[in-house]
Amino acid sequence: MASEQESVGDVDTVLREERERVETALVEFAPDLLRRLGVAPDAVVSDLFTPAFVAAATDFADFEEFLTVAGVESLWDLGRWLDWVLDWHVLGNTRFWSWEWMVHAAVVVQATAAEIGPVRCQCGGPVTPVTASDVEEPGRADSRWVEYRCTACDATGRASRAPDGTETFDGLERV
Repeated sequence: MASEQESVGDVDTVLREERERVETALVEFAPDLLRRLGVAPDAVVSDLFTPAFVAAATDFADFEEFLTVAGVESLWDLGRWLDWVLDWHVLGNTRFWSWEWMVHAAVVVQATAAEIGPVRCQCGGPVTPVTASDVEEPGRADSRWVEYRCTACDATGRASRAPDGTETFDGLERV
């Protein structure tokens, strides 16, 4: 059997096809549901809660620090918390009002990035998605976008797709 860190399936593919079930598994702290979807639970957590996403949306440098301050060693340990206590931790230390909304935002950012497809910085460096139109402007109909941060030069860029399929890449290029 694959270790928890080892991805047994492509997280992007699972997010495109099973976004709501991934979100449910994380909100309900149900790693077995993720395994049934064909991905390792800890691989999903590390793909969703990237240092760039966590740094932009919380008071912490990375998800490990978020968990440490919460007094747990893994996301799955948060399931022991009372819902309102976890929501207070999220409300007080992030830009989100609840654990459910934080999970939703992380899933939406990665799922939208997966729909747009692979991109890289104009410097040639790898990028990681930070936020998306579905988080910042819910219900926006004229276009969907994802903002990325380059892990090499720390530049930001945006990829967007209009309803007619037109794509634009500001500071980015398609891989």
